[in-house]
Amino acid sequence: MLALEIVTMIAIQRRCFWNIATAVLFVGVPTLCSAQDKGPTWMRFQTNRIKPEMRAEYEGYVKQISAGYKKVGVPFFVIYQNYAGDINEYTGVLPIMKFAEMDGPNPLTKVMGEEGLANLLRSMNNCVVSQTRYFAIPQDDLMINKGQFGALWVQTRTVVANGKMDDYMNWMKNDYKPALEKAGVTQFRAARPIFGAPSNNMVESIRLLKDFAEIDGGPILNQKLGADAVRALNAKVSGIVQGTRITIIRMRPDLSYMGAVTGTN
Repeated sequence: MLALEIVTMIAIQRRCFWNIATAVLFVGVPTLCSAQDKGPTWMRFQTNRIKPEMRAEYEGYVKQISAGYKKVGVPFFVIYQNYAGDINEYTGVLPIMKFAEMDGPNPLTKVMGEEGLANLLRSMNNCVVSQTRYFAIPQDDLMINKGQFGALWVQTRTVVANGKMDDYMNWMKNDYKPALEKAGVTQFRAARPIFGAPSNNMVESIRLLKDFAEIDGGPILNQKLGADAVRALNAKVSGIVQGTRITIIRMRPDLSYMGAVTGTN
């Protein structure tokens, strides 16, 4: 009923919660970067947990940040909000072509000035309880982009067993993505968090949810491909997945500069 449903079926049999492995697998970042020859090399995710009573004020500041990014010409700045889970969490996604960009001044100073930006961020931070930031490598070869974007998405974070990441990524590319396409999924994204993530063995993905009624029909792959096909697909990742965490997120185009991330017709 949610994204990466087949992985979830395996994970639920083993764990009823998301259990992060304590051992961290070293990741060869340069190798991962060289594989990405389209779009941004990195994505910055920053999650702000806000004070509920300051929601309207916070969203007003986010609109100013988004408008600033649009003026300086970044490809996109997307805001999404939890619909399931902590609904006071907002996450901003910003593309980064290379880390050297962060050695210079904040690009927003070009349109706001240093003092103006500092005042805006100070006011914005007064609305925030906590902040979490991590950097991830987008997996362009797993992207499905065959239709328009929508508001509702299913976000899945999957923890992979040590030494099994290549096996899992190959399965996603060669088995899972084709299954999603066969099932009629039109929008799918995946990324590998590296810096700041709770685990370097994690893959994060989002899948467009047509509407809430889609959930009532059961897992999308079961609906479209049948239980036998799903069981065969599950068998290929047995012993690879350690746990998953699934939630529903809502894109906020009113707070975002969508730019290059809008779907195709």
